[in-house]
Amino acid sequence: MSGELEAESVGRSVMCAADAEMALKIKFTTHDTGWSGDIPLKECPKENVPWLVKVPSEGDLPYNSVWCRVVRARSDGRILAAIWPLYVLYSHVPHDTDVSNIFTFLYMNIC
Repeated sequence: MSGELEAESVGRSVMCAADAEMALKIKFTTHDTGWSGDIPLKECPKENVPWLVKVPSEGDLPYNSVWCRVVRARSDGRILAAIWPLYVLYSHVPHDTDVSNIFTFLYMNIC
């Protein structure tokens, strides 16, 4: 199943067994470049570290990197996946710099 997930909106819910191997894929709706690789819907084995995900993109770089933290609730097993951009800022002092967020629309695909 897939579909567009607007910024600051609630995503879809999927019922599955607690031991099911599920994955999430994301893409930019503004680019026709394809999906990211699989993001396992389980916590990263390294403690307190989010997954680093490469999302295909257009422009100077073939991809943009985003962070994805997956957390499973201990009480009822629900899974929360939070996605945010990997910010890279360059300083060219004394020039002013405009910074904009290009990570507005993502498609979500649960495998």
